Amino acid sequence: MGNEFGHYEEWNFQKSLDWNLLEFYPHKNTQNYFKDLNQFYKSTPALYEKGFSKDGFEWVSYDDSKNSVISYIRKGNNSKDDMLVVCNFSPQTLDNYKIRVPRKGKLQEVFSSNHQRYGGSGVVNVEKITIKKQPKKDNEYSVILVVPPLGISILKFC
Repeated sequence: MGNEFGHYEEWNFQKSLDWNLLEFYPHKNTQNYFKDLNQFYKSTPALYEKGFSKDGFEWVSYDDSKNSVISYIRKGNNSKDDMLVVCNFSPQTLDNYKIRVPRKGKLQEVFSSNHQRYGGSGVVNVEKITIKKQPKKDNEYSVILVVPPLGISILKFC
């Protein structure tokens, strides 16, 4: 109770939450984030359709300890709904960050925890990003992204 807007105190059933905190940007930004994230989840089949199946998840990269980045794909019943999730656990923005992806096409960022509406720095991938074939490697593709600091970027294959 109250986590959705960054309430300072542990919930106490004997008193009301401090709703007046929403007058201040950090709390309003937190509320915006959770509101938008919940709506995004409900409208994004890849995040819930195969939630209890190993077929709904695929690691892309889990071993970049130097940059503290992991990435994976969440899969729905239809491959057009698949989402690439990139998580940066470091305070550095990673420009020109290369990630291997399993297919050709384009990517469009559809959610970023670093959006200014949520109190982030606003470093986001605005343009559609072309997935390129790796030279001299059959069926291997990669994409170059800007990965925001301490954030999560979700990109849709298109």
